[in-house]
This record gives sequence, structure tokens and C-alpha cells, in this order.
Amino acid sequence: MGNTGPGAVAANSISLDAEFGHARALIQSGKSVIGSMFGDVRMGRALEVSGALLLVDSASQSLSRHSQALIALARLKARDDYSYMHAFAVCALMVAVGRTLELPPEEVRDLGLAGLLHDIGKLTLPEAVLHKPTSRRPGEDEEIRRHPSAGYRILNEARLDSNIVLDVCVHHHERVDGRGYPFGLIGREQSVHAKIAAICDTYDSLTSSRPGHQEWSPARAWSTWPCASTRCSTVACSRPLREPWAFIRSARCCGCDRTGLPWCVPSMSPNHCARA
Repeated sequence: MGNTGPGAVAANSISLDAEFGHARALIQSGKSVIGSMFGDVRMGRALEVSGALLLVDSASQSLSRHSQALIALARLKARDDYSYMHAFAVCALMVAVGRTLELPPEEVRDLGLAGLLHDIGKLTLPEAVLHKPTSRRPGEDEEIRRHPSAGYRILNEARLDSNIVLDVCVHHHERVDGRGYPFGLIGREQSVHAKIAAICDTYDSLTSSRPGHQEWSPARAWSTWPCASTRCSTVACSRPLREPWAFIRSARCCGCDRTGLPWCVPSMSPNHCARA
């Protein structure tokens, strides 16, 4: 697959150490872009995504050179920038998945933008509820569960021309067994884009420290993620893989009747399945 943005450098044309430097600079500039975008939404201003699209292009170029650098650094989150870094990390993961699945460049770009904006509805929530380190009360859980619909309204008012971004925003907490929200859709009712978002969102949430959760290693996160279909015996589908995009690709290609993933894993607590 070709690069998704202009001016991309050929893969592996620079060293991994040098790419870590590029990735650090990209993350710093990304915080500014995402922070400005989120700030506009909080202030009731119109959402402007031109800067976000340039950020997606830069992330795609970094991933095309060395996929490890940007994704590794995006896992490092401080408490005061968790929301920004989570958005950036999910963007990078979704771009990586799209590239691995050899989706068209514009579709990959939309996946990246969707990753940046998937949780934008949380900007309508009180900070005390959003970052509460202890268990939430039932009413607070209901507030959290409204963020996909709130995000959809924000994006719809911005008149985005990407159905993928809208779809991901409203459906990234759905699960193939129907236990997700806001609509309780089952697997066949969900798009592959929403499934990619759900798995990338959950993976980054599990492997990041945040209030009430100590980060898991990538290996631990994937060891809890068995194949959703009990009828699928394909080795590639049952073996935990450390790279989420490789895992999705193997499940999609092996003939499993629940292709694309993800699902609500019983061994995970509700914090991880539905409230991440």
C-alpha cells in the first residue's frame, strides 16, 4: 500500500533511533493540535479538523518508516494529558491497522481522524466524573455511556463529510455479543471500522495508566483476548498476538465467522469492556 500523505519518506530509510526523535516531536506538536481542537469544542466553537488531518498524515508517514516508535511513545501518558494522548494513540493504532489491511489511502486517513475524534463526546462530561479514580455511581455510569451520542452530535454539527468518523464515534463501545453501548449492536450489525476502533481503544486503555487503572503490558492485554468464536479452531485466530493490526488481519483472513473483531471478553472487568 502507498503512503497516505504527501512527502512521505520511504519505509526504513532512517534509523529507528532517528524515528523515535521524529515521533517525539510529532507527539508534542500533536498535543497542541488536539488540545486546540478539544478546547474549541469545550468553548462551543465550530470544530475545525484541517490540523487534525495533517497530524494523521504525519502519523501515517512515521508508521510507514518504523511502526514501533510512534506507537511505543504514544503509550506514555501523564495524568494531565491522558485524553490527548489516548486520542493520538488510538489514531496511530487505527492507521496501522488500516495500512496492514491494505485499505485505500483515503479510508486509512479517515480511520486516523476517527481515532483522534472517537471520544470527543467526553468533552461534554464533568471532569470530576470523567477522571474519577474510584468506582462511579450508577448515575455517573449513565453519563459516561452518553458520550458516543454526544460526540456524534458534535461531529454532525461540524458537517464532516466522512461517514467513517461518525460511525466510529457513535459505535466504538459496541461489542459483538451485544453487551456494548449505546445501542447494544451485535457483530453483524457493526462496521469493520467501528470494530477496529473498539479493539484499538480497548487495547490502548488496557496498556495505559489512568485513574483507577494500572497499565498492563501489551503481552498481558493480548493474553486476555481469545478468539470470540468457539467454532473457530484456526491457530492464527486463537494465538494471542502482540500487534493489534496483525491480530485483526489474522482473524479476518482465517474464516472465523466473527471476522474483524472485537468482543467483550468475560475475563475483563466491566471497567475494561464497557467503560474504558
